[in-house]
Amino acid sequence: MKNLKLLLTVIWIILCIPSLIFSQASRYQYRIATEGSGSKSYIFTDKEKPKLNLCENDICDVSTVNAVLSFLKLPNVSTGVPDRESITGHRWHRGTYYWKDYPLGPLTVERDLCGHGENKYDCILKIRIDKPIKK
Repeated sequence: MKNLKLLLTVIWIILCIPSLIFSQASRYQYRIATEGSGSKSYIFTDKEKPKLNLCENDICDVSTVNAVLSFLKLPNVSTGVPDRESITGHRWHRGTYYWKDYPLGPLTVERDLCGHGENKYDCILKIRIDKPIKK
């Protein structure tokens, strides 16, 4: 009986500790696309995409965005932003979030709906950094 408990403990450690050590963001698969304009996009390709915390439709808690930016070795954002549709009034901006003063150039995060049934969640489909605007 003691050996069985020890074995189960060892199995639990082997299975659970890596997920505690490595951040959730380290699991996501993505590809990088560079457009002719100089924009660089990070497109998440797995079925399970990074979670996006929203308040109503706005990003008010930047922790999930910053976890993904850190995973991509990009600078963090310091403030949340509203859904771009609420600013422009254009439906094609629904689900996009825009930081115009991002250090590497204007940053856009595109939202998607991931999961199935009761397990649906808001997720990050794509992160795009536009070429900095010359002043």
